[in-house]
Amino acid sequence: MSRYRSYGKLDDQPVLDGDRAFLGFGSFRDAGSIPENYLSESQNLRLETNTATVRKGLKRLTSDATVLAATVLASTFYRDPASSTEYVVLACSDRAYFVNPADGSKKTILYAGGETAAAGCSIMQAFHYLFLWRTDSPSLPFTLAVNLGKYPLIFDGSNLAAETGTFVKPAETSTIPPSSYAVYASNRLCVPTGRDTIRFSVLGDPNLFRYQDQDSVKPGDSDQITSLSPIEGDALMVGKRRSLHVITSVSDLFASDYLQSEVSNQFGIVARETVRQVGGLIFFLNDSGVYSVNAAVRGSSRVGTPVAYLQITDDPISADIEDEIEAIDFTTARTTACAVVASNRYFLAVSSSPSGNDKILIYNIVLNSWESVDTLPTGVYVDNLIRIIYNNQLRVAAICSSGKILLLEEEADGNDQYGNGTEPSEVAVDAKAVTRLYRGGDVSSVKRWKIATIGSTTKTASSTKFRVLADTREPDSASTELGEFTTTAIEEDFRRLGIRQRGNGIQLTIDNGASAAGRWELRDISIEGHTGSRQRRSYA
Repeated sequence: MSRYRSYGKLDDQPVLDGDRAFLGFGSFRDAGSIPENYLSESQNLRLETNTATVRKGLKRLTSDATVLAATVLASTFYRDPASSTEYVVLACSDRAYFVNPADGSKKTILYAGGETAAAGCSIMQAFHYLFLWRTDSPSLPFTLAVNLGKYPLIFDGSNLAAETGTFVKPAETSTIPPSSYAVYASNRLCVPTGRDTIRFSVLGDPNLFRYQDQDSVKPGDSDQITSLSPIEGDALMVGKRRSLHVITSVSDLFASDYLQSEVSNQFGIVARETVRQVGGLIFFLNDSGVYSVNAAVRGSSRVGTPVAYLQITDDPISADIEDEIEAIDFTTARTTACAVVASNRYFLAVSSSPSGNDKILIYNIVLNSWESVDTLPTGVYVDNLIRIIYNNQLRVAAICSSGKILLLEEEADGNDQYGNGTEPSEVAVDAKAVTRLYRGGDVSSVKRWKIATIGSTTKTASSTKFRVLADTREPDSASTELGEFTTTAIEEDFRRLGIRQRGNGIQLTIDNGASAAGRWELRDISIEGHTGSRQRRSYA
């Protein structure tokens, strides 16, 4: 419907454009090709209500000086079977700290017999035990002398409350092999013991490994196993750097339907901690981006032929954020990249430098699009992402090597807590939303942009800054600040801002100021301009 009842021949009819919802972002595309209701950039935002809202800040759950001074090598979540208390386990060189996320208190469990752990280890819970895997096993064949590697340390949960229990080596009767990690699948421990070999424990017994219960996955292909991932339907997905495989009937290795198949020889998995399953979808980081595999076993009696039951996306789901993928330091990501699925989102922590994971890429499974690139305070690097129970809710926590446990999206004032002092340091979340290129349906003509109308809501009663900048394209390529506003109350805002710039397209950037503060919610945007179409004549 037109803004006015009628237009005369000499009137410049208005050009209107804008967005009434925000459903995702695509930073790799040209801003002029992004569809309606999508952003060009989304930094530290959440789009769950179809609005762009500055995320809540990080909350530091650890305050114990000993824990904050520790060097954390591996971490996991653990529920004490005796007391039902839930802990975050931080494995260090000679001991593990069990931190209660509810109050930050800790229990300390030592490694028995002078045993130690080093970088590259991993910790997991299975069969009511905690397994601390410490080193790779040697590849066979080998010549003596050879370092056979360190066997895992095991904690059975006893005497945790009194802090008198210990992590111990397996008993002499145990045949558990050394490795740097393992997974639990179909009531077995599945342990990679070489470039191509997987050993399986006896059903229901994590300490007994028989020689015949092992298999080699595409041996001799100049590649190596990078990940093992259990998938529903009694199957195990095996990732190599250049290929993807699946093993069926893991619960019965000698069954007639036991089968090993290559799903793809075109791509594999970069980092094992990026493989996460939700429903029938399995997400993972590949050298070409983030892919998803549809296990598609629901409603079938078993996995059956893997090629028939596994569907791989032809294109990476990260195609819209290829610029973020290209910025990943894959040398570092191979050992540090990690992910978790929670709140219908796939959180992927990646590194842009050798220092560690300094970004979290978030894919919204409900919206079926990328939602945000979360940045962290300077000097904060994520070593692991885990799910914890906090206030009876399943939440995501980031674990840092310096002993920090950071709860995501908790501080409503929009400040990230960080640092290792007695009291945490705080810094405001630096949020930014960049719109698509608005052209008003006309990609060729130059417009005179007049007014930007923005609907927003202030989300916190503390000081909140809201800044709007405009960037035009062709012929003018200028960035102009339309205004910066500060509010100290929770309220709705409706602003009409003058622009006075020329160009065939215009983009708006909304952030929380040169000195960030507070949280806001962006509801809708509209742009109004004019196309000069009148014929001007000169008279002598």
